[in-house]
Amino acid sequence: MTGKPDDPDGEQPDDEGSAHHEPEPKQQDPKPAKPEQHEPERPVIEYPCHWRYRVIGKDTVTLRAVIATILGDREYALTEGNTSSGGKYRSLELDVVVDDDAMRLAIFSQLTQSSDIAFVI
Repeated sequence: MTGKPDDPDGEQPDDEGSAHHEPEPKQQDPKPAKPEQHEPERPVIEYPCHWRYRVIGKDTVTLRAVIATILGDREYALTEGNTSSGGKYRSLELDVVVDDDAMRLAIFSQLTQSSDIAFVI
């Protein structure tokens, strides 16, 4: 090949004055490493504390009776919540002081086991 003295590869410049090179084969990017799966950190809950449950069912009178049965003589407060757009479901906000994690989870479990309660959030 004959090239200019300043062209060490001996390649001929193209029309625009730059050396013509074959494109290098494109290397495939390695698959990005999957982020490590970490359990989300659980919030630190200081007991005793007020805990709020949203209890959802079809009839607030029945919801109130179920909640009263589950909590017995424990002090709590109920506030009327929302009604679904079709009017099928109603919610109550239940505020109660829980002494520890076991109590908080036990109340949640008892609420979810009632056939009169559709959802507990």
